[in-house]
Amino acid sequence: MKPSTLKPGIRVFLQPSRGYGQPEPATVVRHVPAIPGRPAYTTIRRDSYAKFGLPADVGCVHLLDADIAWRVQPMEQTV
Repeated sequence: MKPSTLKPGIRVFLQPSRGYGQPEPATVVRHVPAIPGRPAYTTIRRDSYAKFGLPADVGCVHLLDADIAWRVQPMEQTV
C-alpha cells in the first residue's frame, strides 16, 4: 500500500513486524512528510497496544514509509 493513499481515520490491518501471525486492526492518525535529514513516517494507533506500558499510552506506532508498503493493508469496506 502506498503511504500517499493513507488518510487520517482510515482503518487498516497492520502485519506483525516479523512477518508471521495475524494482522491486527489499526487506525491511521497522521502522515509526516520527509524533510532534509529525516525520512517520512506515518503514525498508526493500534487498539491492542493501548495502555500496554503506561496508563496514558494510546497505542501509537510510527512506521517509515518503506515499512508501510509491506506491513499495512486496507480493511475491506462492507456496503
